[in-house]
Amino acid sequence: MEGREGDLFGKTFIAVGPIPAEAEKDELLELRGDWVEKDKYGRQFDAKAVAHVLPSTSDGVSKYLAKKVKGLGPMKAAKLLDHFGINLPEVLDSDAERLREVGFNSALIDRIVTTWRADRIMRQLEMFLTEHGIEANTWAKRMYETFGAGAVEIIKANPYKLAKMDGIGFKKADGMAAKLGVPKTSPLRIDAAFTHILQEATNEGHMFLHMDALLKKVAQLAGGDGKSVETDPETGEPYDVFHALPRYEAEFALHNAIKRGELVEERIPVKGVEYDLEYLPHLYRAESKLAERSVELLDVPARHVQGLVQTMAQAQKTLGLVASVEQERAAIAAMMNSFSIITGGPGTGKSTITKIILFCMEALGWKVKLAAPTGRAAKRLTEVTGHAASTVHKLLEFDPKLGKFTRDRENPIEANALILDEWSMGDTELTYKIMEAIPPNCHVVVLGDVDQLPSVGPGMVLKDLIQCGQIATTRLDKIFRQAEGSLIIRNAYRIITGQYPNFLPKGQESDCFLMEVPLKLEGKKSVEDIGNLERMDGKVKVPATTGYLQSMLKKLCKENIPAKYKVDPIRDIQVLAPMKKGTAGVHELNLVLQDALNPYGEPVKFGAREFRVGDRIMVFKNNYDLETYNGDIGFVQGVVEIAAKKDDDDDDFDDEPDGAVSTFLYSKEELAEIAGNKVEQKPAKMDRYLKVMIDDVEKCYPEKESGNLQLAYCQTIHKSQGSEFPIVCF
Repeated sequence: MEGREGDLFGKTFIAVGPIPAEAEKDELLELRGDWVEKDKYGRQFDAKAVAHVLPSTSDGVSKYLAKKVKGLGPMKAAKLLDHFGINLPEVLDSDAERLREVGFNSALIDRIVTTWRADRIMRQLEMFLTEHGIEANTWAKRMYETFGAGAVEIIKANPYKLAKMDGIGFKKADGMAAKLGVPKTSPLRIDAAFTHILQEATNEGHMFLHMDALLKKVAQLAGGDGKSVETDPETGEPYDVFHALPRYEAEFALHNAIKRGELVEERIPVKGVEYDLEYLPHLYRAESKLAERSVELLDVPARHVQGLVQTMAQAQKTLGLVASVEQERAAIAAMMNSFSIITGGPGTGKSTITKIILFCMEALGWKVKLAAPTGRAAKRLTEVTGHAASTVHKLLEFDPKLGKFTRDRENPIEANALILDEWSMGDTELTYKIMEAIPPNCHVVVLGDVDQLPSVGPGMVLKDLIQCGQIATTRLDKIFRQAEGSLIIRNAYRIITGQYPNFLPKGQESDCFLMEVPLKLEGKKSVEDIGNLERMDGKVKVPATTGYLQSMLKKLCKENIPAKYKVDPIRDIQVLAPMKKGTAGVHELNLVLQDALNPYGEPVKFGAREFRVGDRIMVFKNNYDLETYNGDIGFVQGVVEIAAKKDDDDDDFDDEPDGAVSTFLYSKEELAEIAGNKVEQKPAKMDRYLKVMIDDVEKCYPEKESGNLQLAYCQTIHKSQGSEFPIVCF
């Protein structure tokens, strides 16, 4: 809630409520609510609903458009007023083509009409939302962008359509539906529950749910008012009673959802028992098509490569490598089979094999492409092989405007050999997309560690492809001499085989250490030796205070590690945590480490984020214009203000053909120099960008994308897949 001064019949008054923070001086707002008396502040208007008001006079419309429409400005707005006079609002509403009478081109006319009509619809949407207790400042614009001119009618008819909007989901849509008076037992709510639960399952990596499990979850979620508290007649103790939806109602709703194509059901026999599996349609299609495409690749006959043994020998000599018999077999399988897999843990020589295979393919004149699921994995592949590698999204030429890949079966990638690395991170949909874009007779080599964490997205593709038993697979299990001395690698294999990791006594040199955190035990004092817990009788109750853990981590990252290894604590140390929330989760530890490692960085308020110059941050969403990708690590350089100057701002460009729009970007200093004025005389509105250094290249992020950047002193273990860091604490 915010208090703002307003003007009522020439008198100033105070209004409180959901008043838009961006409301400017002299801007008209419609407030609906009640007058209230406050002991401290006196008479105020308590606004329950707020909306922007469009001007009704021609002069007001002209001034409004001059301020709102890029490329119009006061002079062109005055032309509109002079030419159309009192008829200007009517022309904008019903006869916009007449704007050509004043010499405006199509691009400018479109912006004028779009702004005027959109703001009129936005006013209705804002009022509708605030009247129902929904935060219009947060959601009105996004709802308009999603549903268009009919947003109010669409939301009224089925508020659960909001659940498909990014950032809303089922729970928020359910809350909005309740405010709109939709009953808990509405069929709309039950239908939305199916999609929500399956979507939640995919967020956990599942491709489908068994029918019984899905029905149980839906019945629980969509059942009336959730729960009530009743009293046990024998003990007098209260207990929760959950009101689940009757199963027959849930089954009926499931049947209708399948009939409408909102879900897909597949029945499969397992050991004589049939199971019904429920999918979201896009995942069922991806899984089915991936299976079909894999069979097509396997149908390509094995290729006899003349002189392969000699070429492999030349590869080892040229690269200065010595391959084991196991590695040579893997390379031969990759060269002779159209589809092959190489898997192995750290230190088993996957990088060596990749370099040998790449050398052989290029020596035979093959056109080879290398790709990985993430930007960091692609960068690492480039460093290892000396050959340019890209993300799968870049290889498939994703078009952000179309929202899809432009490379597919009809327009395949231009290669006759493809090497995919770190494919434990490849989920079902991404694997399907890359397989669809492979041209006929193209060799595909997939590398990855099947024992790593599965992909964040749904499916366990690498594991399933290996377990199907139809694809030529080489499993590397020998640790080479240069890796044998690493306690990290040895412990990784102990964990994989179900053994407890080993740690050297304090004071001995190693690359892997265990720092023990005291735990509190019921009936016992805190203990120092975690390793002795198995031999103690007490039951672990809670870990030592969070303050102790955070203090120890700060000291390690700020003092101990940098002093011993001579590293930059911000650039060279990565803290990992298994979860995001909680006092020992990613979000909390990032703030703790920011204060410890970058206490004096200049504060940077950027959208909803609060960074400091020098902060380590991570990209959480691909930006194809900036060529930055989910998982990229960067460092904050500061904020720059840039004004976008379009040629439509100048009357000299009015005669340009439709759609010919050039864009020039100036800093405020450059604008001042061009105008011959002082810097203070800058344009009324400057767009803010965050300068981030990523891989030694400066990127400028627009403020509207602030939510796609987060602190990265600490990240989840899942997020770190495919990465390498000098030092890791977890």
